[in-house]
Amino acid sequence: MVRNVIVTPGPGFLLTTRGDGWYEDLFGPVRNDDALLEQMWRDAESELDEEDGKVWAVATVFHEGRWVAGAWAAAVEREEDGEPYLLCCNSYEVPQWRGKGLYARAFEHRQRYVVQARGIPARTWVFDQPRPLHEALGWKVVDTGVSWLEGLDAHPWFEMRWTPRVTAPTRSEPASRPVA
Repeated sequence: MVRNVIVTPGPGFLLTTRGDGWYEDLFGPVRNDDALLEQMWRDAESELDEEDGKVWAVATVFHEGRWVAGAWAAAVEREEDGEPYLLCCNSYEVPQWRGKGLYARAFEHRQRYVVQARGIPARTWVFDQPRPLHEALGWKVVDTGVSWLEGLDAHPWFEMRWTPRVTAPTRSEPASRPVA
């Protein structure tokens, strides 16, 4: 997989994995911020689920002299019945940086440089807010439900799947899967 791709100008964007220097620089402070971890759970039923092999698309913001994680969207390869797929997970936008489009850009970065580049089916579970972003890039709802966590308002969730499209070759090019 592609790692450490930084796209500029504007906020930085990169792909990182556990064990990479960028990973610890960006997620060490998140891991140590109990208030943020609690907010992540309340907002998105998301935890900082750190595991080897997971790729994190991160939108960074330069704040107080250093780059910090403003939003992220992760993916990790799984297998079901011998077939690989990407589990897209751990997506979040830090409340302090909301309204700047960072989540949408982190999601798009993951979609382009991880999901489409890998070219295998993908699945995720989302709430209302990120659903249109997914649908715009070809994700389909395959199941729905309602989350009923104690102390939180009930809200709908959507299981979504993405399947790579195989493009028809022209006479001058071989069959391929779209990357962009």
